Amino acid sequence: MTNNKKYLLTGFAAAGVIIAMINFTTVSEKPEYATEKIDRFLGVTNSSSELIFSDEHFFSNMKFSKDIADKNTVDLFKFLQFKFQNDNLDDHYAEVLNYLISLHGETRAKELLELYKKFTQYEMELTHAKFFKRQQPASASEALEFLNEIKNHRENVFTKEIADSLFSDEHKMYEYKIMVNEIVKDPDIYGSEKEKEISALQENLAYKPDEEFDMSEFDRYNMKLKLYQKDLSGLNAQQQKEMMQKFRREIFTADEASRLEQLELHNEQEEQRQKGIPDHD
Repeated sequence: MTNNKKYLLTGFAAAGVIIAMINFTTVSEKPEYATEKIDRFLGVTNSSSELIFSDEHFFSNMKFSKDIADKNTVDLFKFLQFKFQNDNLDDHYAEVLNYLISLHGETRAKELLELYKKFTQYEMELTHAKFFKRQQPASASEALEFLNEIKNHRENVFTKEIADSLFSDEHKMYEYKIMVNEIVKDPDIYGSEKEKEISALQENLAYKPDEEFDMSEFDRYNMKLKLYQKDLSGLNAQQQKEMMQKFRREIFTADEASRLEQLELHNEQEEQRQKGIPDHD
């Protein structure tokens, strides 16, 4: 394997580090991106790291504002890494340039390529960066400190203006997930208060996640149960069932909620059978 190939593949691996620090909770055959490495380090799940980067129609029709650096540019660069997995880094850049010229013309393509080279180098260096030579954060404050170190590093690499254009949405997303996790796991707060705190957090960060995109219905249901853990723990078995049924009907379709209830009833009966408890139905 050539040195250039090693560096390029290392860059693919680097592109995935930021999500592992938050304790929450594929595209087939895709390289690992720096956001995924961050995901693992923070312990979070980031739906944007699971975008279908092989969706050429989406990226070939991507429109840019006046500046080449905006919130879509990083996704475009990940797509280019996915599409052109050449053994040689120089050949990879040549293929990327030809592709960009076909979409955006030579002048814009060369501007994009220069930023893409810097982005790729940043990801390759990030793999070996000091940020990850430590224990995973044990608290929200440690996780936020890590995020700010990454933010400062990006500003040094790209300039503050370009780094903000490329990564500000991602940074807010990580901040949000770190802080939401702290709210969710607090055993002393009732669910309605947790939901108010999360709404206030969204307002303070000027960030509201797209739950339809970020979480499946089942994930949202499980999140609801975590939010209302204190409420549920103070109820008897029948009251717990009624509250959980209410949550299911808020989140799932009527048919999905019915099937989920049937499944839970079956699991209950099976558990009782294994314990030797007669089925009174």
